Amino acid sequence: MFGRLSKITLISSQSNKESLVVVDTQKNETNSYLFNAVIERFPYDEVDCLTLTIYNLEPRIRGELAVKTYDRVSLEFGYKDEGGMLSTIFEGNIVRPLYTRIDAVTDATILYVWDSGDFKNYGFVSLTYDAGVNYYQIAQDIATKGTYKMSNELTEKLKQYKTTSAKSIYGTQDDALQNIAKECGLPYKTENNVVKIFGDKIENEEVIVFTRTLEDGRIVSQSGLIGIPSLSNDGLYFSCLVNPKLSIFSVVKIDNSVINIEQSGAVPNVETGGQLNSDGLYRVVKLTTTISNDGNQNQTSVKAISLNLFNTGEY
Repeated sequence: MFGRLSKITLISSQSNKESLVVVDTQKNETNSYLFNAVIERFPYDEVDCLTLTIYNLEPRIRGELAVKTYDRVSLEFGYKDEGGMLSTIFEGNIVRPLYTRIDAVTDATILYVWDSGDFKNYGFVSLTYDAGVNYYQIAQDIATKGTYKMSNELTEKLKQYKTTSAKSIYGTQDDALQNIAKECGLPYKTENNVVKIFGDKIENEEVIVFTRTLEDGRIVSQSGLIGIPSLSNDGLYFSCLVNPKLSIFSVVKIDNSVINIEQSGAVPNVETGGQLNSDGLYRVVKLTTTISNDGNQNQTSVKAISLNLFNTGEY
């Protein structure tokens, strides 16, 4: 993971779908604006957010942001040594642009962006079903037949659940999908304008492996793991290089022998999540990612919990 690449596009959600690229390090443009981005992702229904700071942005572009000519932001990221391909790491609605001057020669345009913000705030659905309809079909309809059409990634396990009588759905799309997931005991999330309902087991999910064992038995880091993971009272914490594959509810694997146990005392006050998984498998429940195109560090701070807790419904 070497040679960071990033691209920032301002997008108009109006019918013309106008867009403006303000940063594109793939093209090695000397006039690409310097930026700093902080992405926070949470489990369940808390809204993911991006705080994007762009320095010395052209006044004309600042004016277009102020009058909402551009009301969406897409942030892509990748590495040169991995083929130079970029992946969308955040896309959402601008809820507030802010302009501030840092010093005599530097100003900053700060954009506060919410992932799937319009879908969560304004998406509405009204549907009716007879008995015997599986919840996979219902969840798919909620995502695609409401006022906001959303791509979706749904676990096949939803097909095991069916309506036992006539069922009516009336309200926001986000609430309706949350209720479907809750009835089935499954995690629900929206990410980069994609609706996701996850299975309670790994199923066909990709496992991101952060440690590997050498022939001599030594365990070393991989996938950009930084430092030593630590188990606290409420979960497993570690840092890594920015990995576009890593998202909320991703499954990661870390050899337990490299984890530092920070729970102190003969009988530590352990909360839900503060336990090791016998197979070294953990599900991500919080991400804080910092990205910039200057000399600052680019990395992700991760909180994860044992996969067992999802299988038993304890988390």
